Amino acid sequence: MKTLGSRLRKARQTKGLSIQDVHDATKIRMVYLVAMEEDRFHELPGDAYVRGFLRSFAKVVGFEGDELVSEYDRLSEASEIKQTRVNNDKEKKIRRRPKGIRVIPFAVLGLLIVVLLIFASFLQKPKDTFDADNRIDTLALEDDSEDIQEMTYRNSEQQQDNEHINGHTPADVPASYEVAEFDDDDFENSHELIVVITERCWVRVVADGHRVFERTMLPGETETWKADHEIRIRLGNAGGADLTHNGIHVGPPGKSGDVIELVFPDHGT
Repeated sequence: MKTLGSRLRKARQTKGLSIQDVHDATKIRMVYLVAMEEDRFHELPGDAYVRGFLRSFAKVVGFEGDELVSEYDRLSEASEIKQTRVNNDKEKKIRRRPKGIRVIPFAVLGLLIVVLLIFASFLQKPKDTFDADNRIDTLALEDDSEDIQEMTYRNSEQQQDNEHINGHTPADVPASYEVAEFDDDDFENSHELIVVITERCWVRVVADGHRVFERTMLPGETETWKADHEIRIRLGNAGGADLTHNGIHVGPPGKSGDVIELVFPDHGT
């Protein structure tokens, strides 16, 4: 039985195309193209990317993109159902295990007896020795108190420095957003995201940590956003939005009614 990946490979070979040819046409990384042909879809960034890549791949080799996406969704759903059944069977086996009588190992019992003997001998120590030990511990604590105070003071100074980085305190940061963190590689390229609406869809966009767009868009509307480091987009109807990132056509990242949040570029890859 032909798998989804084998169908893609067969169609590419029939067209006389190499993996490099498909990469040049779709701008999809070759490692992802190879993974798709070998049915290793779990190695791709996520379902939204898989659907977009399938549509782009299908267009090059002459397949119907929506048909491949539907087949992928059926395979994913079947895999989830199978895994759920396996987990349920394991849970039932665990529940059926008889609860045996817990027996304390003799080694643990012997260790408990030794601890009790040591504690009893400690209670029988001469009073003078006990007082001397207490005095030594008290002096040690007094010597350490200055170090503890110095550490507390340094921690307080560090906290104040962190709160005033770039002239902002935690109160200046909006409660509903976290301060974005970026790697050095993020500063090398800018990012452009284009969305074309085919169905009524609520859209929110955060570019470089700042919310730049939030409203319901209607069919036929299109918007473009740019950022130096990162673009986050949240869709209330993923099937009604057609996305293109840096010239690479992603397509609808989900089905109609799906609520999805995407990050461009994907930091998990």
